[in-house]
Amino acid sequence: MRMTTRVGRMWVGVMALVCGLAAETAFGYSGTLAQENYRWRNDDGSEVAATWKAAANTGITGVQRGQNIRLRFSVRETGGSYAASVAGSLQYSTGASGPWTTLGTNDFAAFKMTATSQYASGAATTAQLGSGTFVAGKCVEAPAIEIPSTSIAAANYSNFEFCLQPTAKARGSTKYYFQISGLSTYAQRAELTMAAGEANEPPVIQSALTANASVVASFSYTVQASGSEPITYGASGLPAGLSLVSTNMITGTPAVAGTYNVGLTATNAWGGNAKTLVLTVFANQPPAASNQTATVVESGEALIYLAWGDPDTPLKTDHTFTILSGPSRGSLQSYNTRNNTTAYPDYWYYRAAVGAGTDSFTWKCRDADNDSNVATCTISVTTNRPPTANNSSNTVNTYTRTSVYLSKSDPDSGQTHTHMLVSGPSHGKLEALPASSSWYYTSNVEFTGADSFQWRVSDGVATSGVATVTITVNASLPVAADQTAAVRKDTPTDIPASFTGGGYTNTIFVYQYPSHGSLSVSGLTFRYT
Repeated sequence: MRMTTRVGRMWVGVMALVCGLAAETAFGYSGTLAQENYRWRNDDGSEVAATWKAAANTGITGVQRGQNIRLRFSVRETGGSYAASVAGSLQYSTGASGPWTTLGTNDFAAFKMTATSQYASGAATTAQLGSGTFVAGKCVEAPAIEIPSTSIAAANYSNFEFCLQPTAKARGSTKYYFQISGLSTYAQRAELTMAAGEANEPPVIQSALTANASVVASFSYTVQASGSEPITYGASGLPAGLSLVSTNMITGTPAVAGTYNVGLTATNAWGGNAKTLVLTVFANQPPAASNQTATVVESGEALIYLAWGDPDTPLKTDHTFTILSGPSRGSLQSYNTRNNTTAYPDYWYYRAAVGAGTDSFTWKCRDADNDSNVATCTISVTTNRPPTANNSSNTVNTYTRTSVYLSKSDPDSGQTHTHMLVSGPSHGKLEALPASSSWYYTSNVEFTGADSFQWRVSDGVATSGVATVTITVNASLPVAADQTAAVRKDTPTDIPASFTGGGYTNTIFVYQYPSHGSLSVSGLTFRYT
């Protein structure tokens, strides 16, 4: 039993789906960024006037250590629909596909960012590499290592320039590749080949010479040294539980508290360097709980993050949190209990009772061995301000279940609102959902015109005035719906036609009669025997 409008209903459904996907794309996605071109230049002039070391997308060779060079990239938004932002750092690798190392400002890697007198970090670039519609990019010099965030409009391009320097760790006759981190694609990666020979520079240990550790926490310390590679590192006098691994990394959990003088060495073919690391190992340190304050409106709720710290056991899930004395005017519930998780033992919900004033609770936390001090959370419960229900209007199609939004405002937050019907509509059915601000309205069959209902909202303390929702019901093409009916053999059964829409004088047409019974139509009802 189908009506001619069924095809129309399917067409409307497909159009609604397509529009929904388009909106999600517009609001949820950004453009695609491609590193398109590169060009090397000398550090001998301004962003505009400096000379070029090679043609675009051409690698340079015979590069010397300790000398400034500049590298320029063009980056394009290639998606063509949305803008995208660049905020990456310069990276290098000995392979075209990585692994990549971000340039810092020290001598611990093969290349470092360096300062230049020719431009300031963050200065705008001009269009010198690439073609099309240009958006000014940024220059980067030490101590900065990252591009200030720059937006590139759809299908536009920009230029970015870095000032860098090879260190003594750059290996002779070795090819290096460069890129801006965080882009989507890389049509070109910059190439550079160092001059033959090594720097012949002896190592100098430059890592910090004091460190703290704990008998209950993992410890990690990297021995860092300038100088030509390869460098061999050593560590002596380590406390039990620590060892030198991964070439220059001291890791483990020390077994005994105390102060240790750890001998560090770094050697290569051209010399060596020795220094002493003073390592202080603490016994387990108790966590510390801090007093704090919170504010919530009466009958409202606030999520409170308990203020605590632990110098040697920072992971919160390694601690237990205990409420020692609960609030006298409100109630507490742990975040983990409400949300069925174990990840946030220091998060607690406080629900205030009706009435302004001050409330408090005390608590402590514990690591594997020790309790913290006792801390107090003091809560200021402020006076409630009533919500406001606003008049609103909606337009719907006749005999079609439609969501109707209840417009309201509340100067307070954290309260639970209850929506109450005052008087219902005269020409339709209303599904009133007290916990929701979206109710459902369905007009009577074939009704068109004006309808309305009245409602109000409560925040648990005060109730708003009465607001009116005015509904304009428009006629629309009826949309037939599939139906299933159970009947007795040889017994006439009336089956009301199921459809939405209308507002006109509706007539039922039967396109295919049943094979095993008889069917007649009276108004909007089928009779089947």
